[in-house]
This record gives sequence, C-alpha cells and structure tokens, in this order.
Amino acid sequence: MSFKKDNFGKIKALFVAGCKAQAGGVIMTHMFEGLGNLGWLNDRPWVLLLLVVWSLIWKGLALWRAARKSNRWWFIGLLVVNTLGILEILYLYYFSSSEENG
Repeated sequence: MSFKKDNFGKIKALFVAGCKAQAGGVIMTHMFEGLGNLGWLNDRPWVLLLLVVWSLIWKGLALWRAARKSNRWWFIGLLVVNTLGILEILYLYYFSSSEENG
C-alpha cells in the first residue's frame, strides 16, 4: 500500500488537529466521560491536586520503607499499583510493622 501525497496531508491534518484538541483539554474531557459523570471535577481542580499530593506522600513513605527493608516485591507492587494511598497505608501500618515484631 502506497501513500499518496494528499493522503499524507490528510493524516498530517488529523494529527495536528488532535494535538490542538489535546492541548485544549478536549481529549481529557472525553476520557472522563467513560468513567461516569465527573463533570464536578472540572469545577474543582483542587480536589485532583489534593488527591495527587495525598497519594504521592503515602507512596513515597511506603516505597522508602520497602526499599530500606529490601522488600523487592512490595516495592514493585507499591510502585505499579495506584490505590490513592490505601495499599501504602496498609503496608506501612500493618504489613511492614508485623515483620518488625515477628
């Protein structure tokens, strides 16, 4: 299959239009439509910022402890799975503390 010059022009135009739409936030809005009605998040960007900061703090603490204790599998799991701090809190207060006692 060979591409003619005008086919390339159409592909380029679509790519440029997609980049402009992404820069305008249109694609992000469509991504959230698949998750349900999260339109309230557009009005409250501080909620997303708060969740990101919350998650990063707990993830950092848990990854630091897993690395210090040489828990390779916990480190990989905590690094890959994002649970907004829930798994990290469980690791810090339940799993890693039970290893210290036993």
